[in-house]
Amino acid sequence: MSSKNDGLPRRDFLKGAVWALPATATAACGGGGGVGGAEEPTATEAPTGGPPAGVALWGQDLGLGEMYEGAGDETEVELYIRKCADHGVSRVFAPGASAELVQAGAARNVEVHPYKAVASAGGIRMYPAWSSNFMVPRFGSAEGRAILNAHRPIWSHPQRIESLSDFVRDNPRHRHRNRERTDELKPYERVFLSPGLPEGRAEEARAFAALLARSGGRGIQAEFVSINEDGNGVTTDGYEDSIAGAFREATGRNPFDLPNDDQDWVQFRADRWTEMVRAIRDAVKAERADAVFTITVINRDADGYMPRMQDWAAWVEQGLSDEMHLWFRSTTDLPTIERHCRHFVDTVAGRVPTMAEFSCYHPGSLQDQTAILEAARIARGAGMDGLGIYRSHAVEQLGFWPILEAMTRL
Repeated sequence: MSSKNDGLPRRDFLKGAVWALPATATAACGGGGGVGGAEEPTATEAPTGGPPAGVALWGQDLGLGEMYEGAGDETEVELYIRKCADHGVSRVFAPGASAELVQAGAARNVEVHPYKAVASAGGIRMYPAWSSNFMVPRFGSAEGRAILNAHRPIWSHPQRIESLSDFVRDNPRHRHRNRERTDELKPYERVFLSPGLPEGRAEEARAFAALLARSGGRGIQAEFVSINEDGNGVTTDGYEDSIAGAFREATGRNPFDLPNDDQDWVQFRADRWTEMVRAIRDAVKAERADAVFTITVINRDADGYMPRMQDWAAWVEQGLSDEMHLWFRSTTDLPTIERHCRHFVDTVAGRVPTMAEFSCYHPGSLQDQTAILEAARIARGAGMDGLGIYRSHAVEQLGFWPILEAMTRL
C-alpha cells in the first residue's frame, strides 16, 4: 500500500534522506558494556531500506543549561548536537529550533525539526514553591545531582500564573469555550484557539509556517497536548458560537441540550479539528513542499482519541500527515504500551511511518533504564517504525544516552 508522501511508496520514503542518516551505535543492549556502560561507538552504514537508521530526541533549544556548557570554541549547541550524533540520534525535535541549532545539526547529519502544540493559547498554570529552590550546591554539579537523586522534593503554596496569546486576547471570538462560555480562567485550565472559524485556522497555520521558515528546519511537528476534559475523558470545549451554532444549523439539535459525549456532537467537533490540521499542513507544504509534517498524539485506548477531538485515523486516511507519532507521556505499563502500539500500527496500516515517543521527563514516565528499553523493544515488535525519547535534559540527568544508542540496535 502506498503512502500519501507525494506519491512515494512507504519503503522508498523510509530510504530517503529523512531516515537514512549516518548513525553511530554501540553494543549497549547486550554483551560488552551493557546499557549502563556502553562501549566506544563505531560507525555503521546507512540502511538501504526498512526501519530508521537512528533514533529521535525531543529537546530544548538555546540556553540548554549547566550540563551543556561548551568547551573551548565549541558552543553549548554544538556540544549538544555532538552528543546526539555520537549516540545515534538522527533527528532532534525542538520547540524553538533556532537557525543555530539547525545549522549545527546539519554539520553532523542530525536533522532538526521545530514543533508546536496545536492551537495552545495559554491558560492557568499553578507553579508551587519547591524545596529544590533552596538547592546548594548547583543543580548541574555531581554533588548536586547526588543530593537531588536522594531527595523527594516537597512542594507548597501553588502560585497562579496566567497567560493568553495575543491573538486570542485580541480576538476573543476565536477562543474555545465550555458550556458556561465564561472568560474566567480556572486553575490548571488551558485555553485553545478554536478551529471553528477560517480566520482562526489561518492564524494557527500561519504560526506553523512561520516557525518552519524562521528555523529552516527539515520538517515540523504538530503536537496534540492534554486538553480540558470531563470525568469521561471528553473535551469540555467546543461550545463557542462558531461551532455550537454551526452544529445547531446543520442538525437542528442544540448541543446545550445534549450530553457532552453525544456521538454526533463529538464527531462534529472533531471534524473542525480535522479542518485545522488540514490548514496547518497546507501552510507547511506551501512554505516548503518537501517539509516532513509529523503529528504526535498522546497514547490512549482505541476509543479514547475521538472524545478528545483527535480523529487521527481520518488524518492518515486523508493524507494530512507524513508521519504519525505515538507519545507515551506518563505510561509505564508495558502491556498497555504494546496494546496501544499495535492499535496504532494496525490503524495506520503502512500508509505512513510511525514512531513511538517515550517520555522519561514527566511524572509517572519511564525513568528506569531496563523498563524504557523493554518498552522500546515492545514498540518495535508491535511494528513501530521508529523510536524516540522525550526529552534531552532528562536524558542527560538520568544517564540515558546509552539507551538511545541501544535503541538504534533494536
